[in-house]
Amino acid sequence: MITATQNTASGPVAGASQTPAKPVLSSDFETFLKMLTVQMRNQDPLNPADTTEFATQLATFSSLEQQVLSNALLQSISNALAGSGPLGQAALLGAQVQVTGPVPFAGSPVELAVSTAPSADNATLTVRNESGAIVQTLPFAPGETNLLWAGVDDDGSPLPAGDYTFAVESWSGDSFLDTRQPARFGTVTELRQGDNGTLLILDDGSAVESSAITGLRQPPAQTG
Repeated sequence: MITATQNTASGPVAGASQTPAKPVLSSDFETFLKMLTVQMRNQDPLNPADTTEFATQLATFSSLEQQVLSNALLQSISNALAGSGPLGQAALLGAQVQVTGPVPFAGSPVELAVSTAPSADNATLTVRNESGAIVQTLPFAPGETNLLWAGVDDDGSPLPAGDYTFAVESWSGDSFLDTRQPARFGTVTELRQGDNGTLLILDDGSAVESSAITGLRQPPAQTG
């Protein structure tokens, strides 16, 4: 897997002390922990607070913090790629990129990267065809990060070739939590200059803008 790292280099500024700025979200997270600690210490011993609710809030806040930081890093990568042009992005040829949006289907299973709300206890993958009609509703266990969509409807019948869209719905019991858009991986086979920057041509024939990349990974090693 390709790991994105950030290298920063800056010289000292005369007469100025350099203190790394603390991200606002990280500061808010520390404040949340302090408030939570004070509330736990001062709770009524005869009517203690629900620790499950605290744990859920903590997990949700932590997940949000990681998502915001990851999005910021991916945005910086995307901006760098968008400004470098096809020649500067030649290293992407042969790499697998993660993108969102409609998925071209031609009969082969489609690998999807999915995520669910932290407090979800059940989840479903909803599949729509080009007309927007739901063709399959597939339940799966929360915590799964990859699904292989076989390209069939609820009856198990093969679906025709075309573009399909996906949505992941998270639930806690009968309470709806949120909807998230899955992503897919595709191998970059060609680079073209588009109206809004470089277009990546993937092995399924689709064309996506470099700014739409949400992840990178190396293709699996060939055996045999």
